[in-house]
Amino acid sequence: ADILRDKIKVNDSLLFTDVERYYAVFYKPKSVIATLKDPEGRPCIADYLRGVRERLLPVGQMDFNSEGLLLLTNDGTLLNQVMKTRNLPKVYMVKVKGHPDEKALSAIKDGIFTPEGVVRFADLQIEQTLKNKSWLKLEVTEGARLDLKELLNRRGLLVDRIVRTAVGNLSIHNMKPGEIRFVKQDDFRRLTQF
Repeated sequence: ADILRDKIKVNDSLLFTDVERYYAVFYKPKSVIATLKDPEGRPCIADYLRGVRERLLPVGQMDFNSEGLLLLTNDGTLLNQVMKTRNLPKVYMVKVKGHPDEKALSAIKDGIFTPEGVVRFADLQIEQTLKNKSWLKLEVTEGARLDLKELLNRRGLLVDRIVRTAVGNLSIHNMKPGEIRFVKQDDFRRLTQF
């Protein structure tokens, strides 16, 4: 039984009633599994939610080595609506090795075709140039199952770090890794309107 979706009765008596719904933005640190439990014993998001009374579930997935914004909620209905929202913009800061030129960037600006579908970028630009690396800002508006690191590596952009900074209208601005911030239901619901 799923307590977020199922009503449990014994002898026609309801055992579990509706709980208060919570909506949160979590800054997932690198090297943390985006699940509530890991059979291999690796750090997972539940380790950062010990002070939260309600059981919050992650909305979507995030790679073990990626960091940044992960949505959490105990509202199963809204969780499913957000997951099914097409063209929900996701903003990533990606540190790559070297200094890609316009030719390297234009090769992926129009989209990358994968077996699962097309990954399209609404925005792709060099945000900052370092001595031997560059920070790229990417806004993904369409993408089947997205493995950004693999996609960019295959296009010759060797990824060093990925940070998801925003999903729709929600961001991790001024947040630190491991921090959680609760948001209003309306802010979360707005994600389904893209």
